[in-house]
Amino acid sequence: YEKANELDPSNLIYYDLAFARYAAGNKNGAMDAILRHMDYFTRDEMGFYFGGIVASETGRLNEAVQYFNQAIAINNTIHQFYMKRADVLFQQQKLNEAIADYSVVIGMDPSNGEAYYIRGNAKGTLLDRTGACADWQKAVELGFEDSNGYIRDLCK
Repeated sequence: YEKANELDPSNLIYYDLAFARYAAGNKNGAMDAILRHMDYFTRDEMGFYFGGIVASETGRLNEAVQYFNQAIAINNTIHQFYMKRADVLFQQQKLNEAIADYSVVIGMDPSNGEAYYIRGNAKGTLLDRTGACADWQKAVELGFEDSNGYIRDLCK
């Protein structure tokens, strides 16, 4: 990909190049390539989604939220977009916004134990013990393991 891009910079292989760089551990290079891809494909929700993932993994959380926002604006039917944005909002301690996104995920995919579990974590952080325990218990019912022991320790 690097050589093809060098030989013909107008070649629109930036998405593949971004993935190759990402797989090779070059996240900054991946971000550069995905940004180039989005210059050409301004309505590619998967490009914005991947940009959000890379931005979040490199600590650029505000940027990541913006990329996820753009992906959702283009296609609001993919629950993974909301899940990743919720994860970043949770990291930023924007807990009510994260809870809202996890709730969207649960509405789209009611069997998503991970969304219940992390939404429970957000509720627990907000000291909503009843809501947290209900979410954690539902997560376990759906097969998501309570590896942190929250139900055992907090939901007696």
